[in-house]
Amino acid sequence: MALKMDLHTYSSCSIGKLRPLELVRHFHDEEYSQIALTDRETVDGIAEAKIAAETLGITVHSGVEIRARYDGRILLYILGYYVDCDQEEFRARLKELSEKGNENGEGITCEEAIRLIRGAGGVPVLAHPMLISGIGEPGADEFDRNLDELLKKLKKEGLGGVECFHPSAGREQGIHLLTMAERYKLHVTQGTGYTGE
Repeated sequence: MALKMDLHTYSSCSIGKLRPLELVRHFHDEEYSQIALTDRETVDGIAEAKIAAETLGITVHSGVEIRARYDGRILLYILGYYVDCDQEEFRARLKELSEKGNENGEGITCEEAIRLIRGAGGVPVLAHPMLISGIGEPGADEFDRNLDELLKKLKKEGLGGVECFHPSAGREQGIHLLTMAERYKLHVTQGTGYTGE
C-alpha cells in the first residue's frame, strides 16, 4: 500500500457525511496507509473507525478538533492527535462543548484546548493556519508577523505542531509554514479536512 496519509478527516459523528466505517473504507480503497479521525468536539467515532481499520489493514490515529478562541477574538481550530478517548475529564469537557454547540469557539480558550488535549495524552496541533481570519491577509507581512507571534505564544502553552500542508496553503505557503514550524520546533502535519463530499 502506498505511503499516503490524511491526518484531518471528519465522520458523520460531526460534520462529515460518512460513518466512521465508511470513511475508513473510502481511504483504504484510495490506497491510504493512515488517517486520523478528527471530528469536532467528539471522539465518539474512534472506536468504530479503529475496528474497521484493523479489518482493512489501515492505520487510524485517534484525534479530535476543538474550536477555540485566541485573545478572546480570533477563532482557531486545534487538532489533537493520539488522545486517550477513555479519559473521563477529556470526554466530559468535549461533551459539554458539543452540547453547547461551540460554533464559534466561544466556549473554550486556545490555552484550555491545548491543556485539555495534553491532559488526555495528546499532541495539540494548529489546523490550517492560512484560514485564520483577523490576523491580516495571507501572504502579507502583517499576517506573517501575527502568525509568528501566535505560534510563539501557543508553543509556550504547549502547542506541539502545525498543519503546514492543507488545501488552503499553496506550495510556497506550505514551505513558509514549514520554516515557521521549524523555528519553534513544532511537528509538521498534513491533512485535507475531508468531509466525504
